[in-house]
This record gives sequence, C-alpha cells and structure tokens, in this order.
Amino acid sequence: MLEATIKKGFVVYIFLSIFEFALTYSSGSLLKLYGFVLMGGWGILLLRRRMLLKRYLIYLILFFLWMALSLIWSPQGDMDVYYVMAMGNMIALVLISSTLNWSEEDILRLLKAFQLGALFFSVLIIMGSNRYYEGSLRYTIILFGSKMDPNNIAGLLIPGILISFNYLLNSEKLLISFTTLFAAVFAFVGTGSRGGMIALLLGMMLLLFHKAPLKRTTRTWKSIKGILGIAIFAFLIYSVIQARIEKPLLERYDATKALSDRGSNRLDLWERGLELFNEKPLAGIGIGGFEALTGKGLHNQFLIVLVEGGIIGFSLFIIALIQIIKMTRINKLVLPLVVLLSTFVVCFFLDAYNKKFFWNGILLAVIMVNATQFSQSSGFKQHPVE
Repeated sequence: MLEATIKKGFVVYIFLSIFEFALTYSSGSLLKLYGFVLMGGWGILLLRRRMLLKRYLIYLILFFLWMALSLIWSPQGDMDVYYVMAMGNMIALVLISSTLNWSEEDILRLLKAFQLGALFFSVLIIMGSNRYYEGSLRYTIILFGSKMDPNNIAGLLIPGILISFNYLLNSEKLLISFTTLFAAVFAFVGTGSRGGMIALLLGMMLLLFHKAPLKRTTRTWKSIKGILGIAIFAFLIYSVIQARIEKPLLERYDATKALSDRGSNRLDLWERGLELFNEKPLAGIGIGGFEALTGKGLHNQFLIVLVEGGIIGFSLFIIALIQIIKMTRINKLVLPLVVLLSTFVVCFFLDAYNKKFFWNGILLAVIMVNATQFSQSSGFKQHPVE
C-alpha cells in the first residue's frame, strides 16, 4: 500500500515538475518540499527491505559528495548552496525510484503524466503567452507572478513530445498523443530555443529511424500507418507555424543567425570557462564558482561540471551518465534512451544542476529499467513499453 502510494506520488511529481517555477514559497520550491514527503514515505518503506546501490547510483552519489565538498574552495556566491541542495533532492529521488518495484501499469501512468503536463502547459502558453522580456520575440508564460525561461520550457516539453511521437509511430493512444504533439510543438517553436530544437529533431529522427520499415520483414501495416500519420502531422503543424508564428522568430532558428550572435554569446562564455578550468583543472573552482566570478551562467552543463568540479567531478558525472545509458541499451528500452540523449543535447546549451528536465530524463530511464528487470526477475512476461 505504501509503495503504491509512493509510486503514484512520483507520477504527480512528474506532472507538476513543468509548473515548478510557479510553485514557490518564501524559502524555495514547493515541489522540493513534496520531494521530501516522498523521501519520508520511502524511509518507512526502507525499514522493510534491503537496499542495493547500483553502479550508476554510486557514481551519482560520489559526484554529489564531491560537488558538495567543493563548497570549501568555491568563491562565495548566491547559487552554490542552492545548487547542492537542488542536486541532493533530485539524486535522492533517483535513489528512491531505483528501489521501487515498478509495473507496466505504473510506467503507463508515468508516461501519461509527462504527456498531460506538456499538454496543459502548452495550452496555457497558446492561450495566454507573454514575451520573455520587452522587445523579445520569444514566448514564455507567467503564473502567480513568476516567469519561466523559454529554454527551460523547451527542455521540459521534450519528453512529452517524444513520448507522444513514439505513441503515434506505434499507432497507439492516438487522440491524446496527436493533441499533445500538436499543442506542444507549437508552443515549443514559440520558445525560440535553438538548442532545444536540435535536441528535439535528434530525438524524433532516432525514434523514426527505429520504427521505420526499412526491411521487408518489418513492413507491417501498423508501422507504415504510424509513419504516414506523422507525415500528415508534420504538414499540419508546418502550416500552422508558418501562419501563426512571427517570421523574425522563425528566423532565429536559422543556422547563420546562431553563428552570427555566437550562440547568444555562449561561445564567449565557454572560452572564459575554459580559462578558469586551466587555473584549477583537477579539483575545479567549486560549485557555483563561475557565476560568482562572472555574474553569468556558463550555459553548458557538461562544461560547467568540468570547470567547477574539475577532472574529478567531471569523471564521476560522465561515468554515472554512461552507466545509465548502458542500462537502457542492455534492456533494449529505446524511448528512455532517446529522451536521455535529447536531454543531454539540451544540457549542452544550458546549466542544469537544478533543472527538472535533466533529472526527469534520468528518472524515466531508471524507472523503466527497474520495471523491465522486475518483470524478468518475477517471471512475468509483460508487454514491453518502449
């Protein structure tokens, strides 16, 4: 009973994560408090069972401890402790999710939470979008007085879009998937996130390549019908975007535009980051150190870990991610693998210590691997959820 409640709590958590920017109180995020509630329930559950730390969890925990230790030598700033607390909260949730016995039904609820979160959020943007700042072409949304960065919107929409795209390719859950895909892609384009667009197109191409009937033996009517449906969708969404999205915003996605503004000055920031890395290559400058020294974000999660965690922190971070990717491949789980890879592309253009889109991708992969392994160990053959 308690385990079932905790698993449903994760489903609610996923749905709410896209709205976290507005779910705040004087001392921080209400969603983080919700995470502590899940941890409390899990603590009671843990008294009844043995916990086994998997390899990726060991590296994730070591990475967290190293970055927490780096507070000792990090330049004093506003974000260092916040980043550590945010990471600690999410790694704890990853740990909890890895110890629960997830079923196919649980996975279907989780995927629906991603879809519905993306759908509701996209409808809010379409019906009442705001400009990110005065003179900006990019769309955002304001809820309860809080405004969300368009790049974060793009990152959070990607799992729901890819899940819906995957369902359409399989000719499953057509109504909710088509509706979510249509609304979310339209809202996604309005964010003007170029890194997000690269990630989304990569994810869609990977799923399409996996489902495409390239060989005669795989040319089933279901797969062909799914791909035809996607082609019709692409035509419809292209027509709507051309008619409804302002041309200057669409021009933002032009590669020459990205090169001319040096990726919104990201190349300059990355050069400064490498200069700081060369000063302290082994241990790094400490978490939150780049923003404390420059007053700006580095806009590259992999580079910022290298700069602030040094070679030690970066190695632990990368090994943990590689271990998670290997788990999805070994268990032949295409969807979470694609979501992970797309998320990592987004993180190449954004700092993501505290970003839900980064950790949600990891949560999805861990939970689906756990469900597959539990199914195999229990002797029950489940219908695979890719």
